[in-house]
Amino acid sequence: MQKRMKASFWAEVTAWALAAILLIGTLVYFNACKKEQEISVYGTGDACPQFDAVLYRTKADPEGGVFTPKSAKGKVMILNFWYTTCGPCLKELPDFNAVQSEYGEKVKIVALHSYSADTDVDKQAFLEDKFPDYVISFAQDTESFHLYDSLGGAGSYPMTGIADGDGIIRFIKQGSITLTELQTEIEKLI
Repeated sequence: MQKRMKASFWAEVTAWALAAILLIGTLVYFNACKKEQEISVYGTGDACPQFDAVLYRTKADPEGGVFTPKSAKGKVMILNFWYTTCGPCLKELPDFNAVQSEYGEKVKIVALHSYSADTDVDKQAFLEDKFPDYVISFAQDTESFHLYDSLGGAGSYPMTGIADGDGIIRFIKQGSITLTELQTEIEKLI
């Protein structure tokens, strides 16, 4: 009987020791070995981060291509972050299209789809169906450049960032923006 108790005691001690080793190993792995990518956050007054965004094929970009902030040099650059099932996002997209039509070559508007929302939706087909005549550019934010996060995105969509012709961020708004607000911010920079 005493031998069984001793064996049981050592089995329990061994199990706890193995559990402690496993826990320590997991903590070391997640805190030392698997560091998350650090994201720099930019705000008003900062230069817009450089990135390459793959453009969807639309009326504005029939061949697709790549958008970079440098390609908007000399124009007011407006970045709008949205996703296909976001009601407020879809509601404000017509205003961005109207502003692009109104200001023409003075502005460059790029609507960047969230990298984490609606991953199962064919965005190209969605754009062709819902926005076939839009003159704004549509692109994909990606997990590799985290642009939404870099501009201070806090999990709520839509979000809009506006940079002047020199690429300096002058305005960031989390949440919907009205046509009047959009026009007011553009007028300050033209």
